[in-house]
Amino acid sequence: AIAAARAWPLAAIHGVDIDRQSIVVARENAAANRVGARIRFTCGPGVSAPGVRDAAPFDLIVANILAEPLVVLAPEIRQVAEPGAALVLSGLLVREAPRVLAAYRAQGFALDRHRRYDGWSTLTLVKRG
Repeated sequence: AIAAARAWPLAAIHGVDIDRQSIVVARENAAANRVGARIRFTCGPGVSAPGVRDAAPFDLIVANILAEPLVVLAPEIRQVAEPGAALVLSGLLVREAPRVLAAYRAQGFALDRHRRYDGWSTLTLVKRG
């Protein structure tokens, strides 16, 4: 969220985590980076976190979590992503990427890029139509 706020100074940014302490630390880090006032941080389970659905649709979604939660979230992420939205999924082991990719392809996302680094994968996808 902090990187997005710095890269796109006019964008509305939402940061979501299920861990309250992560939200506290993220707010502190956002303030230290002078973007705290521009990011809405919410504690909750992804798309179901308070206020997230109300802010949809999104043109960019970034999720850095484990493979299993990403697979489970695929239908919900499809619902809040606008057509043509970019989706960046990271926090995946290279061996887990095919299963995550299959879940998102089934929801209408197409692979744009698969980056691998030191055993980890990042998938960049685009929501079709």
